[in-house]
Amino acid sequence: MAVVLTVKDLAKAYKVYPQPSARLLEWCLPFAGPQHTLEWILNDINFSLMAGEVVGISGTNGVGKSTLLKIILGTVRPTRGRVTVAGRVAGMLDLGLGFHPQLTGRQNLYLAGQLLGLSLGDMRALLPSIINFSELGEVIDRPLRVYSSGMRLRLGFAISTAVRPSVFVVDEVFSVGDEQFQAKCFDRIDQFQKQGTAMLLVSHDAATVARHCDRTFELREGLLHADPLSSALPSH
Repeated sequence: MAVVLTVKDLAKAYKVYPQPSARLLEWCLPFAGPQHTLEWILNDINFSLMAGEVVGISGTNGVGKSTLLKIILGTVRPTRGRVTVAGRVAGMLDLGLGFHPQLTGRQNLYLAGQLLGLSLGDMRALLPSIINFSELGEVIDRPLRVYSSGMRLRLGFAISTAVRPSVFVVDEVFSVGDEQFQAKCFDRIDQFQKQGTAMLLVSHDAATVARHCDRTFELREGLLHADPLSSALPSH
């Protein structure tokens, strides 16, 4: 099987200032030296995903799971290291991320489609199947601000999986919504997996991760630890 995602020597740190004025001082007087300390969220993360593989990462809140996924999706830059993706990566991190509450569900689909790189023609062709999958019916033409979290999940998942990606990443979002729709989502993911899509599933719930994944890891204190019952990390 081909490697579709490689994370190599990845690390992420954020600047921490003792007080707001220290940030201003650093900007205005760079010769005065750094006024911050570095807080390392991720350290030397290494793993690969093969085509069709499902890999899970568990960990308590605040350990950097979402930061790792944002780096993989390209919305956050790493401090060092690199992520290589063979093909297109898609994912769901936050419900309604990128959606506008005053726009209708339909309008938000067009907006999200543009962010995913889909043309207007692509969206017109895909829209009926996207709406059908979401099961939102007439609600699709109501403003997003009246949607429940479960409805936003339906909308977000339907557009993010409208075209099969090489890598699909999911962070916690299946904790909302009804079980029937969750099963429908995993059915679609299973279909993608059979066609070669790799999936990275991240959750604080280790049992959920273990139930759906071929290999599992735990993110702890910025480091990725292999589950002793899963396969070893691929060598680099």
